[in-house]
Amino acid sequence: MKKKFEFFNQFELDHLEQLKKDRHACAHPAFVSDEALFPPSPELVRAHIVHAIDYLLKHKPVQGKAALDKILYEMKQTSFPENIDDVSTFLENRFLNKAKDVLIRNFAIILVKTLLKSTDDDFNGKENRVVNALKAIKLKHHAIYEDVIKEQIKKIEVTLEENQLLNIFRLLKADQACWHLFDKATQVKVKKNLSEVFKEEGASNTFFKYNVFSSINLEESLSPTIIKAFEKLNPRDQEKIIVESIDSPHPILIEKAVELFIKSSNNESVNFIGLNMILPLSRALSSEQINKILLQGVKNNERIAEAEKAPEILERLFEKTIDKLDKTRGTWQATITFLMNISNAPEYNEKFFNLIKRLENYNIYIKSEIEIESNMEGEHNE
Repeated sequence: MKKKFEFFNQFELDHLEQLKKDRHACAHPAFVSDEALFPPSPELVRAHIVHAIDYLLKHKPVQGKAALDKILYEMKQTSFPENIDDVSTFLENRFLNKAKDVLIRNFAIILVKTLLKSTDDDFNGKENRVVNALKAIKLKHHAIYEDVIKEQIKKIEVTLEENQLLNIFRLLKADQACWHLFDKATQVKVKKNLSEVFKEEGASNTFFKYNVFSSINLEESLSPTIIKAFEKLNPRDQEKIIVESIDSPHPILIEKAVELFIKSSNNESVNFIGLNMILPLSRALSSEQINKILLQGVKNNERIAEAEKAPEILERLFEKTIDKLDKTRGTWQATITFLMNISNAPEYNEKFFNLIKRLENYNIYIKSEIEIESNMEGEHNE
C-alpha cells in the first residue's frame, strides 16, 4: 500500500501495522496461545486510538500516488489549460487540494526533472505546461516547492550533459530566482554554452525553443547575447516574447513594442499589439516613445486609425500617461487635429468622440496646423 498509494509515511505505517497486529492478538487466541487472549493496557489502547484518528480517520479523502499518473496524463491532453491561473485552478480542484504533502512533493520533483533532464518525451513541445504546473505548486504550496527546488537543483546540476544546459532556462521561466541556486561552475558553463550556441545557424530559434528570452533581465552578462538573438527573430515571435515578458520588460523590448506598433501592417496587428503590448507597457513608456507612437504611428500609418480598437487604445494610452502630459500635450493635439482633418473626418469625429472629449477635459483642442507646430516647438525647446 505504501509503495502503490503513498497514503502514509513509514512512521505512520509502522504504527498502523502494530495496531493491526494487536487487534489480531486481542481477537484471536491462536495469535497468542490456545487459551489466552492478549490484554492490551489502557495506555496502549489510547495510543492506538490516537494513531487511528491522527493518521486516518480525521482526514478527508485524499489523492495517493496513483494520482500522479492521472495528473501527468491530464497534462498531456489537448484540453489541458495553457493559462497559469487556469492551470492552478484545475490542478488544485482536481488533484492537489486533497493531496498529502508527499504527492505534491513527488509531483514537483517530476516537473523539475522533466524541465532540466527532458525525462518525458511526451512533453516535447509542451514544456510551457510543465512550467505553469510548477508555478501553480509554487503559488499554492510554497514551502514544499522551496524544499524540492533547492534539493533537486543540487542533485541534478552535476549530472547535466552539455546538450542539456539550455534546459536551465526552461526552469528559469518558472522561477528566475532559481538561477542563484545553481553553483558558480554551472553558471559559468551556461554562459559559455549560450555564447557558443549563438554562433550557430538558427541560434535565435534555439533560444526561442528553450525559453532563453524570458531571462533577458536575469544577469547583465547574459543580456547582450540574448538581445542580439531577439533582434534576429521574426516580428511574430518577437511579439510573443514581449507579451510573455510584460511584467518585467527590458528597455529593448519596450522600444521594440513601440516599433512593432508603428509598423503594424493590418488592423489585426494594430489591435493585438496595442491591447497586449502598448497598453500594459504604457506606464513604462517615456514621453519620447509616446510622441513616437502618435507622430510616427498614428499620423504616418493609416492602418492604426482605421483599426477597430484604435479609439480604445488611444484613449486608454492617454489616461495611463497623463503624468507625462507636460511633454506630450502638443503631440496629442497634433494627433487629434490630424484625425479630424483627413478625408475620413466625419466618420472619425464619431469614432474618436470619447477621446476628443477626454482631451478637452485637459484643455487640448483641435487647432490649426500652424498653432500646433508653434506649441510643439515650445515643448521641444523646454
